[in-house]
Amino acid sequence: MLGFDFVRGKVIVAEVQRVEEYVGNHEFLMLRTRASDGLRVTPEHPMFDGERWFSSKDLALGGRVFSAFRGVVAIPPARLLGRWECTSYNLRTGGGAYLVGAEGFVAADRPMGTWGHRRPAAREPI
Repeated sequence: MLGFDFVRGKVIVAEVQRVEEYVGNHEFLMLRTRASDGLRVTPEHPMFDGERWFSSKDLALGGRVFSAFRGVVAIPPARLLGRWECTSYNLRTGGGAYLVGAEGFVAADRPMGTWGHRRPAAREPI
């Protein structure tokens, strides 16, 4: 899987250490850009905007997300897709962040609050 190294500022191969499964009634949002068909995420999934971490639900009115391939990308307002019974997956990596979607958006592999809402400093784990 592809990850992002904040110290070197580049895409890396990230080892998947664990796959977490969440079975239940989940809500999903659709994030779109002009260059992609969209990315379905849970509202609480942590995303990176180039400066700080935030929950994807903060894109309800639009905003920006950091793409490892294109830099900071403007996102129009996220669309609520609804809720349904399903299994949602999260991957835990050695580096703490991985790339999602065709755009290569940088997403965290752990809930916000377990590592803070700021960009990690050099040599600091996410």
